[in-house]
Amino acid sequence: MTGVDMNAGQVAVSDGRHACILHAPDPRRLEAKIRRQQRRLARQRRGSRRRERTRRRLARAQRRLAMRRRSWQHHVSRRLARGAVAVEVLQTRAMTASAKGTVDAPGQNVRQKAGLNRVILATGWSGL
Repeated sequence: MTGVDMNAGQVAVSDGRHACILHAPDPRRLEAKIRRQQRRLARQRRGSRRRERTRRRLARAQRRLAMRRRSWQHHVSRRLARGAVAVEVLQTRAMTASAKGTVDAPGQNVRQKAGLNRVILATGWSGL
């Protein structure tokens, strides 16, 4: 029997005798590249060839990030599928809800919560 604990940015696996932590790939460099491409695209004139080239580069970077995440999920799930597995049930949608609050009661630590949400979603719990 194997137990799985999903943390932000990693998955901890334990079989009672042995525990190991499987880290998700670090998306920071690729996310920075995507942000740069998005800014560049926003400044370019619609209908131009350079804008189309930038749009294709942006799509390629986003596809690469998605493939990297999917590959890691497959790697982890394949490793776990060799035996009986118990996975904790997590309400990912509820856990990644915004902390912005309302006009009457503004949220607290909104930036920090947004960063946590980004890491949780990048780990891809729902794919495991």
